[in-house]
Amino acid sequence: MVQNRIFVLNQDGQALMPCRPSKCRHLLHCNRAIIVSHTPFTIQLKYQSGSCLQDVSIGVDSGQRHIGLAVTSNEKVLWQGEVTLRQNVKSLLDTRHMYRHTRRQRHTRYRMVRFSNRKPRDIRLGVWLPPSVRQKCEHNIQWINRVRNVLPQADISIEVAKFDVQKLKDPTIHGIGYQQGDAFGYENVKQYVLERDEHTCQLCKRKIDTETKKTLKLHIHHIVYRSKGGTNAATNLLTVCTKCHTDRNHRAGGPLYALFEQKKTIPPLKNATFMNMLRNRLLTAFPEAHFTYGYITTVQRKKLGLAKAHYRDAVAISGIQQIIEEPKSVVMFDQFRTKKRSLHEATARRGRKQKNVTQKRVKKNTKKVKGWCLNDYVRISDGRCGFITGFSGLWMAHIRDRQGGLVKKLVSLTKLAFLHHTGTWRCTTLPTDVYDMQ
Repeated sequence: MVQNRIFVLNQDGQALMPCRPSKCRHLLHCNRAIIVSHTPFTIQLKYQSGSCLQDVSIGVDSGQRHIGLAVTSNEKVLWQGEVTLRQNVKSLLDTRHMYRHTRRQRHTRYRMVRFSNRKPRDIRLGVWLPPSVRQKCEHNIQWINRVRNVLPQADISIEVAKFDVQKLKDPTIHGIGYQQGDAFGYENVKQYVLERDEHTCQLCKRKIDTETKKTLKLHIHHIVYRSKGGTNAATNLLTVCTKCHTDRNHRAGGPLYALFEQKKTIPPLKNATFMNMLRNRLLTAFPEAHFTYGYITTVQRKKLGLAKAHYRDAVAISGIQQIIEEPKSVVMFDQFRTKKRSLHEATARRGRKQKNVTQKRVKKNTKKVKGWCLNDYVRISDGRCGFITGFSGLWMAHIRDRQGGLVKKLVSLTKLAFLHHTGTWRCTTLPTDVYDMQ
């Protein structure tokens, strides 16, 4: 079976052409090379060697959830991988904000406000982005550099997307219509929604209370709840009265929840907005790269006879015209959060009988026990492999696979075989047929 090639650096740290896994194992066994990285797997030679280089191309399928990467040369696919980015940054920041807000509101001794004298680096430079967006943009750039740095002068081809958000909302828009949004001519969006709905509750269809004969007090309701990613766009707002805007109607089985269920399947436009921001930053970071678009990639992928996948899109993006050799596996990288920064817990975590209110950081974030580290890739006695996701006491550990599935709940550290240490990225290799079944 054809496997992914291994990246190689010479004794001076300069990139050479990737080698086959069999040669890599021989060099490591003979102590003629050392491992310098697992993300991606790279070795460095311990002896002087020549440099016979070939033309190499890197294909990148950029995105906000997955990044497809591929390395091709002379009609051969040398390496293919896929990166999965974290999607929980915003929720974690919201949780931290909640804890800090409640802590400041307690009746305790006065503490000076600290956030007013510190600004993030990107705010000082005038290029601020939300943290959830910034980390995705940075990881797209970092992973392209990671692969480029272990290859000799590779050509880079990147698929980007350019969306017209206004035309996605209104296909008939043109000319001056781009300057006249939904709330054009109104004081604000709230006033526009009230006028659009004729100051009538859209659930009970009333303007006047039948009991008091007075005008109903109206509220602006988010059809897709803010907690579920709803926005303040006029298309997501609805006029309802006080009697209809109740907690019961917001729950499952209520009319407001039914509206949420009907509309939440509509794809949000924030994905298109992110891809526009990512495109601008990739153009700035890699001015020498060749940029392509999705419709071109689709045609090229079908021409090569490849099924739909992010790493296969990257193969098509690299510019290869014919495939005579292709790996039967794909390298998967998943970002892993190694610690829990919040000291206080509002509710008890899974596995705990009581919530942690004593601020014992060490017990919550045990990173190392008896030489074993959190997120180490290990093999248990029955041959199954997984990552250490937590410790119990001084001799037991929990093992999970790449998707977070439980491999074994409690296993003695003495029955584990160490494979390699992993930092914030989990690296596993999957056969392509197993990937297709997922």
